This record gives sequence, C-alpha cells and structure tokens, in this order.
Amino acid sequence: MAKNQHNPKWSKEQLASALEEVGNGAPKRKTAEKYGIPWGTFSDKLSGRRKLEEKPKTVLSKEEEEEIVNFLKEMSTRGFGKTKDELLSVVKNYLDHKGRQTQWEENKPSDKWFRLFRKRHEEIVFRKPQLLGKQRALVSKKDILDWFSTFSQAIKDIDASILLEPDRIYNCDESGFSLNALSGRVLSYLDNKFVYQVGSEAKTLITALVCCSATGHYTWPMLIYPGTQFRGFKPHEVFEESFIGRSKNVLLSG
Repeated sequence: MAKNQHNPKWSKEQLASALEEVGNGAPKRKTAEKYGIPWGTFSDKLSGRRKLEEKPKTVLSKEEEEEIVNFLKEMSTRGFGKTKDELLSVVKNYLDHKGRQTQWEENKPSDKWFRLFRKRHEEIVFRKPQLLGKQRALVSKKDILDWFSTFSQAIKDIDASILLEPDRIYNCDESGFSLNALSGRVLSYLDNKFVYQVGSEAKTLITALVCCSATGHYTWPMLIYPGTQFRGFKPHEVFEESFIGRSKNVLLSG
C-alpha cells in the first residue's frame, strides 16, 4: 500500500532541524532516517528542487497589528467600540495615508484578512454593547467614590443611627431604556466584561424612576415616556402598579 504523501509523519520543524544538522556536517542519509523523512524528499530539499514553505507574510507588520489591537481595546474601553466594517475602514484609511497599495480592492482589507487577523489575535472578540449616555460616560470611578463618601458623611451629620437601620435607607434612581437601535456587535477584548456604546439618550428612551429600600421594599415605579401623546397606546393597562408620565425631555435630571 502506498504511503500517504499528504500527511507525512515528520513536521516542518523536524525537517528544518535535519537540514540544520546536515549543514553542520551530519551524515545526510542517517539524519533523514533519524527524523523519519523519506530520502527522496530530503534530497530534494537539500538540492533546492523543493523549497521550504515560508510562512506567508501579512500585509501589515506585527507591530502595526499590535497597534490596531491596542486601538480596538482603547476604543472599546471608552465606549466607542468599532464594528467589523469600521475596523476595515480604519485600516484602509491608514494604508491610504501611508501611500501603500495592496491587492485588496480599493485598499480595503478583505473578509479573509479579518478572519486571519482575529485568529492571530484571539483576545479580540465580538461583544454586544449597552447604551451609555454621554453624561454617564464622563463619570469616573473617583467621582462615584467621592459621592458616596460625601453622602455617608452627610447622613452621619444628621443621624448616624440611620446607617444601622436598613429599612430607613431608600435609594431612588432613574434608568433609561433606549429606543435607539445600537450598531450591533463591536470588537472588544476578553478581559472587558462590561462593553458600552456612548450615545445620546435624550428623547430616545423610556425612563423608569425606581425607589427601593435596603431591605427590599419598593414603591410603585414612575414611567416617563417621550413626547406629549401616547397615540393609542395605554400604558396603564400594561403597567397597572406604576405611575405614568410624559415628557419632551424624558430625562428627569434634564
């Protein structure tokens, strides 16, 4: 039975090692036998009749691709994650700016390049973002910690015992449910568990004002709809235990 030439038992690394040993003076046939490489194949490689397969070069250098990876991570962290098409356009603009011509149509990377790029950089993944209003996007971790520190001190100045009685502590906050269609999945990275997309919230969402105590007791929520008319929709029939309102601005803080 003929041997399967398409699935050799030796690897490219073994072939390279064998050629290196022969180059250092090792016997040719014994070296071929040592690595299990057929003599005919090994002889062709030695004579140059068959060239060692080289790893195909990428259009962008390793350093350039690393810059793209860092760019995608930074944009995702800031709430401006890029879609696949946006990334391809970024690469095209970069190549055009550098005056570099490629085999790609209009210098825009192909779908194959994108697949291989993700394979080379497995930390880059697709994620579904949540809408984050521009006002909230500007809030830093320090702002939040400072607020809680100031709030805690204000409560202590009034009556420190309140902090020991959770049924007296209520939190009232608004949450917006966007009516905007997001851009779809964006490119982020594995360690980024919370992916946001910065956008405009005003006039494009339904606001829910919810009040709940530290023990879990809550009051009826207030739902604020955009506009001045419901146009046939009767929210009271859907949300019976709630207060319903309308607002041109929608955001209660606006």
